[in-house]
Amino acid sequence: MSLTNQGYVPSQPYFPNRLQEPPRIVVPPPPMLYDSSKALFTLQGIRPYAIKSDEYGNPEFIQSLVCLLPTSHPHRGVEWDYTERRKAQRILPFLFLGPSEVAKNVEFVRSQGITMMLAVRNKRAVSIHKKLLDPTRFASSEGIETFTLDVDSATDMMAELSQTIKTINNHLEESLRLVKMSGKVLVFCESGNERSAAVVAAYVMAVYGLSAVEALQFVQTQRFCLAIPESLKNMLGIFEGLLSAKRDVAAVGRYDDQQVTASRQEGQSMNDPSLLQSERATKRSHYDMYELDPAVEVDEIGTESAYESGGRSARAPFQDATLHDFSCLQD
Repeated sequence: MSLTNQGYVPSQPYFPNRLQEPPRIVVPPPPMLYDSSKALFTLQGIRPYAIKSDEYGNPEFIQSLVCLLPTSHPHRGVEWDYTERRKAQRILPFLFLGPSEVAKNVEFVRSQGITMMLAVRNKRAVSIHKKLLDPTRFASSEGIETFTLDVDSATDMMAELSQTIKTINNHLEESLRLVKMSGKVLVFCESGNERSAAVVAAYVMAVYGLSAVEALQFVQTQRFCLAIPESLKNMLGIFEGLLSAKRDVAAVGRYDDQQVTASRQEGQSMNDPSLLQSERATKRSHYDMYELDPAVEVDEIGTESAYESGGRSARAPFQDATLHDFSCLQD
């Protein structure tokens, strides 16, 4: 029997006994620049914080954090030593990343002025050993705020990222003393190279607008021993898309607000249809998305009209065999 008799042919390799793996996110080595013989890493993708909601904390406070971040940072890849992996590194002026043994070190916590410890733990391991990496049981945590993030998978972490980032920002904002921020947060897991590093990278993405790749590169310039698994890299890639969508929605909202303000300044009536239209949400129906006639029933929408009429791009797992000549594949 020929493939054309089935009506469809595969558009990509298909293995029925194996799940399709997500694409790998390749993180190139962090680029290095030199200034007066000093190795530097320059951030290219810093964006002003535009999200209006308090999903990640007070927007005005986060905007001030963005303004304080310089574009050039020391690149520690040249001077990195193996023993550094047992220490904590300052990723941002107020954010440290390291292993659990550093979080237990009273001298380090006191000398660096740590005011909050955030533990990223394995949920299954915690269910067996309740005291595992519990910062409230560390002698170093006396008088210090603590927070634990227990996750089993990348999906679990994705669901908790917004609340975790908001917790860090709320703590930093509460630590303000006059015009100087005194809060410092130590994020750690058992090794300081996997789960906790992914959380720090997500924080940098949410606050400073960096892509997943640049955020990982930036964190790696300060802690060169990162070993983030592919599942967490893909999670950060999805998180990047969500953040981009939130920024786009905020940009549309600002544009609508400007239109409404300009219209009111011109003395338009609140009942003016054009003014009401500009104040309406910008959601599109599926008819707008696929440029379809509203009279057409949803069940009548074909594959061609859905994917080829200007709607969302997608790659179907099979293609219509009649569109191609596969006579050479016939039995």
